[in-house]
Formats: sequence, C-alpha cells, structure tokens
Amino acid sequence: MNSPKLFRIAFMLTAILTAQTLATAVHAGNMVPPLPVYDANKDQQKSKPAYPGNYQLAGVVRNVKGGEHSITISGTKYYYGINTRVRTSQSDFSSVQSLAIGTRVGVNFTTDEKNRRLLYEIWVLSSDMVITAPSDL
Repeated sequence: MNSPKLFRIAFMLTAILTAQTLATAVHAGNMVPPLPVYDANKDQQKSKPAYPGNYQLAGVVRNVKGGEHSITISGTKYYYGINTRVRTSQSDFSSVQSLAIGTRVGVNFTTDEKNRRLLYEIWVLSSDMVITAPSDL
C-alpha cells in the first residue's frame, strides 16, 4: 500500500470511531459539551475600559486651552501632556481637546517639576454615576 492510501484509511477510521463515540455518549444520556461559539459583543464588552473606583477629584470642565495644554476643572487649572489618557465608557482613548465645556470628569493627577498639577488620567463621567471623590457637582 502506498502512503496516501494508508493515510485516507486511517483518517476514515478515526472519523467513524469519533462519530460512534459521540453517538454512544448522546444515546447514554451523557451530554456532549457544546462547541464554543464566538460572541463578538462579549469581546467588545471586555475591551471597554472599566471605571476606577475613585478619583483624586471629580468636577466639571470649564475651559480647555490646547495651546498651553491646560484645562480648567471646577475653577482649578490643570495641565496635561501628550501621555494624558482620556477615557470614556464607549472608548479607551479620546483627546483632551474633545472634552466639551460642561462635561463631568473624574481625574487623577501628579505634580510636575514646576509644582503644577499634571493630569495623567481623565475619565468622562455619565450623569448617573456616583462620585466618590471631592467635587462640586
């Protein structure tokens, strides 16, 4: 016998034995676990960012100045850099310039070498979110 013919015979025997095994398991009342089904919505939900439990400050955007990389939140001026992340419930990243006046945000910040408050994370908050940080909302 040549090799391709032997391979086909082995493949067919394996298929027959697998089918018989599955039929026996189903007939005996044993449940065969279903094959996993890809759920695109589930993957999209996993990729959405989760809101952190708290912020250093929550407030309302009052002004955004792109030229000087500053943003005023509830009357206090903060600075942002190129690494500042803006997150929303719909997307992982957005831009600081896309924040509209009146937007509710939660922020985390540090201080830079000039002792200015430098934002490293801004979360756009929905109106129904519970705020767990000092705020003027």
